[in-house]
Amino acid sequence: MLNFYSHTAKVEVPHIFWAVGALYYLIRVVKHDERKDYVRTAVFACLSFGTKDQAYAVFVLPFILYLFIYPVIRRKEGTGIARVLSRKNLLIFIAVFILGTLFVENIFLNWEGFLYRFKHLTGEGGTRSIHYALTPVGVYALWRDVFNGIMTDAIGLPVFLLSLLGVALLFLRGKEERKDLLLESVFLVAMLSFMVFFVQVIRQSSIRFVMIQSIFLTAYGGYALAQITDFMGKKTLPLKIALIVPLVIGGIYSIYNTVSVNVNLLRDARYGAESWMNAHIPKGSTIEYYTYTHYLPRFPEGTDSYRVKKDFFTIDRRRPDYLVLNSTMIEKYLGVAKAQYGSGQIASTRNIRALKSGMPDFVKELTDGRLGYAEVNRSTLDTGIFRRHRALNISSEYIVVYKRKDVRG
Repeated sequence: MLNFYSHTAKVEVPHIFWAVGALYYLIRVVKHDERKDYVRTAVFACLSFGTKDQAYAVFVLPFILYLFIYPVIRRKEGTGIARVLSRKNLLIFIAVFILGTLFVENIFLNWEGFLYRFKHLTGEGGTRSIHYALTPVGVYALWRDVFNGIMTDAIGLPVFLLSLLGVALLFLRGKEERKDLLLESVFLVAMLSFMVFFVQVIRQSSIRFVMIQSIFLTAYGGYALAQITDFMGKKTLPLKIALIVPLVIGGIYSIYNTVSVNVNLLRDARYGAESWMNAHIPKGSTIEYYTYTHYLPRFPEGTDSYRVKKDFFTIDRRRPDYLVLNSTMIEKYLGVAKAQYGSGQIASTRNIRALKSGMPDFVKELTDGRLGYAEVNRSTLDTGIFRRHRALNISSEYIVVYKRKDVRG
């Protein structure tokens, strides 16, 4: 998924970069207690949630644990708690963090905008897409689906299993060697923090909201790989081969999984639909569509395109020449890809509104040919031997163009 989002005009990758940087300097803060690392931790954290709001959740538990609780636990004998919590470096961190927050949120120049966005995120923006109930069953279903997303789409099964092995080895070997497990668990703490203070709040399992956990988890995959490499150096050739073969197979699958993302993008159905429209739709034609344009192909120059959000059945008054729909929309409203609610899942406010909008009946009558429009082109996504990544929801299985039956040409 990191590969996919590095190709899109979104801020997932930059905000993860800043978050990883902040955690790196937080580790240095704990190990060296140098002022420059306190400052860098604050700056990188602010840049992370300034890039994407949700990143705030990464730092809630790590900052509390490693800047406040950890120093108290590790303080020298005779040092009071108050002295630890009022140390100069910590006060400088707090000051830089506050100033950084004011800057990245543009509070100085746009106070009203900040309040409006805060109200939106804590109100309608944070509740309209909730998909899981706030019950034990709902919490279990959410966490299950999040880790299933990490395992199947974010990093793939081989890296996921290697990362879990790394976590297990960390605690097993750490106990034997008396390592500082609390510090070495920083990425696990960050994962837990993000899950509790963001994912559990919005209650969604979208791939966008599991990517940062997958990046943190792979740190322990690297640890496992290092331990396996050290272990192999002392073993016989047959045992080395037995360890190398599954690693090579896992690596090949991971490359295949990554290349599949590029194939999905290169063979996107929107390219075929765009090419067909450029060749067959004349200038001056009107094109009607019903979803965000980034889910659709680019429309031909010289045509008039517009989006309809309500009053779908007044199409006989609008009389557009062409209609463009994608598979995600068609299958959603025809029930082919309808979510199976229950077992902790609930219908979101957004989905309920969509189902009540009249669009399901409109799509049904359109596809049945009862609205005076006929399908004239269907461009499909063909990935060949490569995997179809379901998490790439921007890329539809197919794009359909309908033409009004009395339009010539």
